[in-house]
Amino acid sequence: MSGARPSQRPPDLNAPFIGSVFCRPDGSLTQQAQAFLHRLWERTGYAPGVAGAWVQQEADNATLRADTANVLANQAGRDATQAMNTATQALSAAWALRREAVAALAEAQAARTAAEAALLEVTALRTTLRELERHCADAEVVGALERRVVPRAERSG
Repeated sequence: MSGARPSQRPPDLNAPFIGSVFCRPDGSLTQQAQAFLHRLWERTGYAPGVAGAWVQQEADNATLRADTANVLANQAGRDATQAMNTATQALSAAWALRREAVAALAEAQAARTAAEAALLEVTALRTTLRELERHCADAEVVGALERRVVPRAERSG
């Protein structure tokens, strides 16, 4: 809030310029000159509460508002620092989870590769056994070999 409060507003200190007639012929001030000098005197610090007290009160109000703003700014700074620390911790946790996920993905890929290799080996063994079965007259021997080499679930497929 700037300027004087309505209850403390100084009186109208403006006065028209005296003009060319400052004194009467007897040497006394004209009424206009008296009013001009009186207003000039009021403007330069005469009126108590207008110049000194009013300015001091406004300065005190401004200081109080500045102090309040400073306290609020300090609190906002602390809140921002705390939020930044929390965000940093969350980011660190996210990167740790990402590293774990990448490691788990690599393990899953390795397991998949091993399973595919085992499947290829079983398929090759099955093909070999089928060839043996065609060339051998004894299908019972080939069946026994198949039971030893190929797991039960694979034989049913």
